[in-house]
Amino acid sequence: MTLKDFNCPICGKLTDSFEQKKSVTKSQKIIYSCKSTECGSRLIQEYDSKNKKYFNTIFLEETKRKENEIWQLYRYKRLTPEQWNNIAEGHLIAGEERKQEIKADKCEVCGKPKSLLRGLVELGGKACCPQCAEIYINEEISKIPITTTLNIDGYKIIKYIEIESIEIVIGTGIFSEIGGGISDFFGARSTAFEKKLQKAKQTAFKALKYKAVKRGGDAVVGIDVDYTEFSGNRIGLIVNGTIVKLEPDS
Repeated sequence: MTLKDFNCPICGKLTDSFEQKKSVTKSQKIIYSCKSTECGSRLIQEYDSKNKKYFNTIFLEETKRKENEIWQLYRYKRLTPEQWNNIAEGHLIAGEERKQEIKADKCEVCGKPKSLLRGLVELGGKACCPQCAEIYINEEISKIPITTTLNIDGYKIIKYIEIESIEIVIGTGIFSEIGGGISDFFGARSTAFEKKLQKAKQTAFKALKYKAVKRGGDAVVGIDVDYTEFSGNRIGLIVNGTIVKLEPDS
């Protein structure tokens, strides 16, 4: 099963697609190539070997137009064909708004002048420098609980905002492969693998909390964590959850 061709997000022209099989037993993928030779964009839809079907998301892997804003904003991000078409038509997806020009001449939190900073972003109604923005975001996401259950003790769900997912692909690395093989041989645990997976999981949880903050949610419930194996010594981590709005139980 393959997805229909869609418009190139860089130049807007229709893409061609073809299925590329690595081998009978390993992962395969669909490559979507832009028909414009000047654009040269290439998008990839990978195969989920665990569930025996293609993922419904695609990532932008390459383009000749590296200066393009779409490439700068969305390279390697896994989005659905509908979302890519929205981008191609000039409509950016929710949560990925274009950066607006901020007229403030200093950070309204720490007071540093704009001339000494890499730029300003607007968060919480204030113009923030990157350092203050990071502090603000970390404080906000620390307030977001996540759980595998469908409820939060002491609260009731008053609104289901949206189902969100985070996909992370990590490389195991040749030394992790060798170390893992030796550990398997002696029946020991492979700490190199474990550390990479733990770091990827924490990153995914943090990204999911960040999406909840941007969507105005109070928590993420029904968390589900899946792993899948790709070719080229890569492991995919997929975390799903539902962003919800809460209020205390009366």
